[in-house]
This record gives sequence, C-alpha cells and structure tokens, in this order.
Amino acid sequence: MSEHPEETSSDADEATQEALAPLPDPEVDRLEAAVAGLARGALILKLSPKRTSLHREKLRRLAHEVKPIVMVGRGGLSDGLIAAIRRGLLDHELIKVKLLDAAPVSREAFALWVHEKTKADAIAWVGRTIIFYQKHPEKPKIHLPG
Repeated sequence: MSEHPEETSSDADEATQEALAPLPDPEVDRLEAAVAGLARGALILKLSPKRTSLHREKLRRLAHEVKPIVMVGRGGLSDGLIAAIRRGLLDHELIKVKLLDAAPVSREAFALWVHEKTKADAIAWVGRTIIFYQKHPEKPKIHLPG
C-alpha cells in the first residue's frame, strides 16, 4: 500500500484553481482599502463628482441598451485594460464594463481604479457591470441637462 492517499479529482481541481489564482497585487490592496467602509451612494458621488442625480439618471437610462464592451477576468488590472476602456470612452462616451467572477478585484475598487486612471465618471453598477461616462473632448454625442 502507498503511504500517500490517492488524489481525488476534487483535490486536483482545488490545486488547479490555486495555481491559476493571481498573485497578490499591492495596487488592488490599496484600492480595496480606499473603498472599504464607503456606502454605495458615497462612493458613486466620489467617482462622479461633477454629475448631478439628473445626469446619472439620464446616463443610466441611456446605458440600459448598451452591451459591455470590456470584460475583466483573471488578468485583473493592466495597462492594456485601461487602453481598451479609454478607447471605448473616446468612441462611445458611455460604456459598460463587466467584471467576471475570476476578476481579482471588487467592483468598487475597480471603479475607483478606472476613475483614477481615466478621470471617467462611474455612474452606477448593477451586479458586476459598471457604467462609465466621459464626455468626448471635441465632439460630444451625449448632452446632459444643465
């Protein structure tokens, strides 16, 4: 008899998941700490300081038909991800970003990260989908009241 018990398929699955888990990221830790304890409303106000409730309401209505154009998965936060978000904002002004279950960051921390990197407003989130808005610098398509 072997001294090592046979490895079951669930043990192998757990080992695979651990091997695929992202390495700890100090940036993610910083972002998570920054949003810890903030209520949803307070965070949305922090991430869209120039937007009134009427602006956010109109943008949420417009975003209803919009499909997510960026998906965030296991790769987490990267320069390529920010480039894709910037491109989407420049092309559309209003975009949705979907955080997949494998994403190594919370939606709140992710929204803060995008806001810091792009200055785009995080308008709202539903589940793990976040709505971002940034007015086009030359040819705005969306006109907000006031």
